[in-house]
Amino acid sequence: FGVVRRYLINVCQKYYLRKPGGDVHRKVFNELNNSSDSTEREMANILNKLRAMRNRADYDDGDEFSEEYFRDFLADNQKKVALFLNKF
Repeated sequence: FGVVRRYLINVCQKYYLRKPGGDVHRKVFNELNNSSDSTEREMANILNKLRAMRNRADYDDGDEFSEEYFRDFLADNQKKVALFLNKF
């Protein structure tokens, strides 16, 4: 999340995202999700899935959260994240 936020601030000049606040996660997601750039929209999708996994692990059934599922998710999305990071 932090890397994506810095990208939006420093590269896309979305300076309003500098301000801390409870809704900054939603604002970052919205910026990416509403982008005309397909790589940025894909990052929104990945961040959304990571947040859902975090909520599941922390609040729902954390004891049953599969570490293997998380590793598979990371492996499946590694190339997409690398493409995004190359935009810096």
